[in-house]
Amino acid sequence: MKKHVIASAVTAVLCSGAASAATVYQQDELKLDLKGDLQVQLFQKPGEDQDMVVDYDDLELKFGAEYDLGNNMAAFGKLELDWKNQGDGSDDDIVDDAYVGLKFNAMSVSLGRMYWASDDFAAEKAIEMDGGTAFPETGGTETLKFEYSDAMFGAVVSYDLEEEDGDSTVFEVVLTTKLAMVDLGVAYQSYEDDPSAAGSESIDTLGILASADAGPVNLAFDFTSNDDLDAINFAASVPFAETVEGAAGVTQHSPDEGDDVLYWYANVTKAMHKNVSVFAEIGNSDEDDSDMGFLAGMRVKF
Repeated sequence: MKKHVIASAVTAVLCSGAASAATVYQQDELKLDLKGDLQVQLFQKPGEDQDMVVDYDDLELKFGAEYDLGNNMAAFGKLELDWKNQGDGSDDDIVDDAYVGLKFNAMSVSLGRMYWASDDFAAEKAIEMDGGTAFPETGGTETLKFEYSDAMFGAVVSYDLEEEDGDSTVFEVVLTTKLAMVDLGVAYQSYEDDPSAAGSESIDTLGILASADAGPVNLAFDFTSNDDLDAINFAASVPFAETVEGAAGVTQHSPDEGDDVLYWYANVTKAMHKNVSVFAEIGNSDEDDSDMGFLAGMRVKF
């Protein structure tokens, strides 16, 4: 579910369902929203002997309903469907998000299937070819989430319940703030793959995130670490023209066992409309016999 835009990453972790969407119906206390994201691209992954394919990322429809309950309270429900992996042999569920919740002023609580704040906790500005972070998981199907946000501070607490034996349990806290022109974030996640299994241990991951504007250039950094992996991301973006932006970044993975791996990428995006863009990206890693990856595509949102 990665949304590869650091400029919005810190605020994105604050409010589930806060992104703008088209209101298709509004009457009395009810508001219905619809949002879409269609991205189709030619993609050759970095690596050895990879083939060029037509890749779909994303094919999303997002539905939302919100009721004004009065006294600064509202009830909401969100459903996000994504067809991107259907038909390729993947067993991924078509449902990305499905949850309900209540909000009161700057606070909200929600329950259901959703991505956690760590899914957007990343400095990378890649379209597809980022190296990622050290978080083992960034979303669950039995999640209880508490959120708070104001102009200067945000906090998200998520707990993914163990539904049955063999299921994972996750607790996560993400805190964000803004100091002058710098956005800052810290994160903690405790992930236990199967608490019912004998000898099961949690993986505790810590992370820090910073993003700053230096004139037209945005610079970003994140570091995430646990007992299995350390990951560092450096990224920068700069506008080349009013409707053209370029970005580049590197990711260093340092596993507890095995060799370090360095990933890199560079991309350019041309906005043809506020909701229509075309893009291209190259990227690779320093792994042995890895060939450069290529990407070119188009995105239409509504």
